[in-house]
Amino acid sequence: MTTIQPNKKFDPSAIVSDTPRSRWQYLARTASGFLVNLMGINQGGYLATEFAQAVAPVSKIETSHGTLLCRGGHGRLRWRAQTFHTEEPDTVSWLDTLLPEDVLWDVGANVGLYSLYASKFKHCQVFSFEPEAQNFALLVENVALNEVGDRCFPACLAISETPGIGRLKNRVITKGGSHNFFYSSDQEFSEMEGRLPESARGKGHVVEQVVYGVSLNELMNQKDIALPTHLKVDVDGLEPEIIGGSHNLLKNESLRTILIEINSLVERHAQIPDVLNSFGFKLKSQRSNWESRENREREEEMPATNMIFYRS
Repeated sequence: MTTIQPNKKFDPSAIVSDTPRSRWQYLARTASGFLVNLMGINQGGYLATEFAQAVAPVSKIETSHGTLLCRGGHGRLRWRAQTFHTEEPDTVSWLDTLLPEDVLWDVGANVGLYSLYASKFKHCQVFSFEPEAQNFALLVENVALNEVGDRCFPACLAISETPGIGRLKNRVITKGGSHNFFYSSDQEFSEMEGRLPESARGKGHVVEQVVYGVSLNELMNQKDIALPTHLKVDVDGLEPEIIGGSHNLLKNESLRTILIEINSLVERHAQIPDVLNSFGFKLKSQRSNWESRENREREEEMPATNMIFYRS
């Protein structure tokens, strides 16, 4: 039985958790928990089942091109919709350069808002890669909500350096969450764990999904997946491995631009610009994702910079 936890205090710096980030969210969660328990609609009966199905919030994101729809039902999903234009404005501007004949590979698509924007308003073909189960389910729902099933193709795959079965560590079971990571060996897990902030190392996990991992090089050989003209990589940690498994793709002249998130504190992340430069990609812009946030107290601990590269 799923229960709401109304007594958890709010934390403005919370990132990888469902802790309320504001006093108002904390109060709303407390009130909601009280009402749900009072009405007994969390007991799994007919009323609870029908109530849960009837309450299916949809957030509307107004853009200069029209309305983007996003499945709601969770505070993090509401936040993603509310901050679509402000969290990563450079990403939206980059997507606005896409043309109908372009192909976008969105690696780490989450619930798919950027994929949806590109397919719905730029009318290009998009392949959205997201291995986390709840995010993938929401991505599929969002594709249906926006009626872009003929252009946006969700793929429940982890993108990695080499192909094979691995595990996706989910630290928190939540909707629209992030900071999960995929690994295929104990050594790779240890390396990934070492890249986390000290406060996050050694923490337990809720569940580990068994997921198939595939490299971008291998994807090039799949006849049902068109080669990308634009590549977006945002997976909260595995970016060096993904680039390591993409050298054949980086050589392909069809790929013209790359947007990738870099953690400057990690040596292998810091080497990515040089790797991309060696394949003829030049840095055009960079922006810290923390610039959009009021609370930046964890910026030094978890830096994240979007870098956009164009083939020279």
